[in-house]
Amino acid sequence: MYNVFLTPRKIVSGKDVLVQVGPLLKDLGNKALIVTDQIMVSTGNVQKLINVLKEQSIPYELFAEINSEPTLKWSIRASKYTRVPNAIF
Repeated sequence: MYNVFLTPRKIVSGKDVLVQVGPLLKDLGNKALIVTDQIMVSTGNVQKLINVLKEQSIPYELFAEINSEPTLKWSIRASKYTRVPNAIF
């Protein structure tokens, strides 16, 4: 048995890049799955991404329960989000 880890075809970086990549996100697919933690939510970083997705009319699901020491219970809960209908990226 083996696992496959796929990486994105493009890595875009730079100052304030999130506000510039809206059209690139649109090319990735028709629905996004945001996987993050509560710290990124509370700092407003997730909202910045959500704003860009909304500007591009890209629907999304948010799973903000990531932690540094995941338990089996957390893993089972997180696995349900891998089955989000039509989540492409």
